[in-house]
Amino acid sequence: MSTEAHVYVDADACPVKAETARVAERHGLAVTFVANAWLQPPRAPRMRVEVVPGGFDAADDWIAARAGTGDVVVTADIPLASRCLKAGAVVLGPSGRRFTGDNIHFTLPQPFGVVARFCAFNHPLMFSIMRIAAPLLMG
Repeated sequence: MSTEAHVYVDADACPVKAETARVAERHGLAVTFVANAWLQPPRAPRMRVEVVPGGFDAADDWIAARAGTGDVVVTADIPLASRCLKAGAVVLGPSGRRFTGDNIHFTLPQPFGVVARFCAFNHPLMFSIMRIAAPLLMG
């Protein structure tokens, strides 16, 4: 990895590709648009497209493997954002909102352990008795 900051864009469903390219060009940053299918990159010398063949999360895996400290990742994918934050990258949503460990913590599924609900084997019978018992008690 180089020491220069790099911008990675999860480009499959990113609505702000052109805006990202303009801002990166203004600041002299290299941009890689990562997608599962080819797309037309903005015409600029430091812009490139990386087509990643493979499954559903292949583009996410490619970005997560390369993003590191000082890099910027633009994505709306919360699991990808979490992986990139752990690697030290700055992660922005398409709206420009910065993802942090605090604001994505509650959106990731976290197992709490064993959860069970106990139900009596005669629950339907008890339900019927309770429906009949109230009118009988009232007279």
